Amino acid sequence: MRPGEYATMFSVEDDYWWYLGLRDLLLEQMGRLAGESGRTRGFLDAGCGTGGLMAKCRRIPLYGIELSPEGTRFCRQRGLNRVAQASVCELPFSDRSLDCVVSADVLCNLSEQALAESLRELHRVLSDNGVLLLNLPAHQWLMSTHDAAVHIKQRFSLRGLRRRLEAAGFEIQRMTYRNAILFPVAAAIRLFKRATAGREDLRGSDLKPLPSLLNSLLAHILYAENRLIRTGINLPVGLSIYCIATRYPPGP
Repeated sequence: MRPGEYATMFSVEDDYWWYLGLRDLLLEQMGRLAGESGRTRGFLDAGCGTGGLMAKCRRIPLYGIELSPEGTRFCRQRGLNRVAQASVCELPFSDRSLDCVVSADVLCNLSEQALAESLRELHRVLSDNGVLLLNLPAHQWLMSTHDAAVHIKQRFSLRGLRRRLEAAGFEIQRMTYRNAILFPVAAAIRLFKRATAGREDLRGSDLKPLPSLLNSLLAHILYAENRLIRTGINLPVGLSIYCIATRYPPGP
């Protein structure tokens, strides 16, 4: 991310609607996985940023890695002591040592070659039947000034993400778009901003504090979508892709 974006993230992510909705979805799934018998290894937040997810996940043995020293500094400020400065392309964990890896809007910052390396690393560190939880931005045509500010290099389609995961040895369990209700308005705003952006608009992300009532409304829209996703409904369009993939043990 550009200088200053970690400070912006740290200042808003505990209460910002987008993070609230994403954490609600991830934490419920992580809790379910942690409660399954036989899952005694650790969980990893791969690209933990300033530690917002980890700070809400005290009951699960969750490790974190973050490439940026600025991000790891904010993690320490939160009192998180299981965070290492490392790359998602070179994970400091042994083979098959983790039951679950979560990566939220991190792999989109990689080149295509680095993305393939990262997926191989994620596959390597997961135990047999280990689970990968991904959230990634959707639709390449939605690249925006926000993406430039946070160094997003690519957005994904369902088909393209599936192809990359299967090539790395994963089997897809769930894959759906999310942030669908707000999609038409958000897409229109992003396309308009991209078409009219000046130099000043390219310097910062869309992370700005919102009025509390609006922030709460947007969060509850995402909570409602999360309930649909948990029932097994796949949303047809959205700003993000949510994926659950599994590393199965090798065959005989």
